Amino acid sequence: MNAQALPQQPFHRSTRTAMAENFDATTGTSARTLSTSTLTLSWQAGELVIGFKEARAVISGAAGAMRARRHDRGVR
Repeated sequence: MNAQALPQQPFHRSTRTAMAENFDATTGTSARTLSTSTLTLSWQAGELVIGFKEARAVISGAAGAMRARRHDRGVR
């Protein structure tokens, strides 16, 4: 048999997604952050293997202008 143990299927996997929006009152701009993280747990050769991954995207722009355009569409 091979000296290295084959990786086992995870017995636990969870994903968390969060969205945050921060507004800067002095400049009138906002930044939205979308974060997604994944946690996996598995056993390999009698040891617990913990895996973690995170992805983050930041979108910045003029929140006031975007909100004004949406509001104008609703009034028409």
